[in-house]
Amino acid sequence: MRYLVLALCLVGSLALISRSLPARAAVPSQVVSRQFSVPGIKGLNFRASSYTVACAGGQHVTGGGYRVQQNPKNVTNTGIISSYPASASGWTVRAFNGNTKPEALKVYALCSP
Repeated sequence: MRYLVLALCLVGSLALISRSLPARAAVPSQVVSRQFSVPGIKGLNFRASSYTVACAGGQHVTGGGYRVQQNPKNVTNTGIISSYPASASGWTVRAFNGNTKPEALKVYALCSP
């Protein structure tokens, strides 16, 4: 019985504390994306390029990523070397394409005020 009373007192205290704290408004995040064309190789010219997407003014990046958009007629040979915050307000993906035809790469940045 003592434990039940203690538990009820604890729950009541937490309820009072949570009611007295100011409510926080949810901060909306925005996903910004851009599609790039990763050029195919020409002969032995096999190199990586950087593709960056930026947040709108006044926002900072909280995450990011990429998606290789595979052409159904092609086997994808796009390789991702790295995916990282480019700065406080952008996301960069370094990629290369082992095919002779260009491939689509979509880069995403998750931005918050």
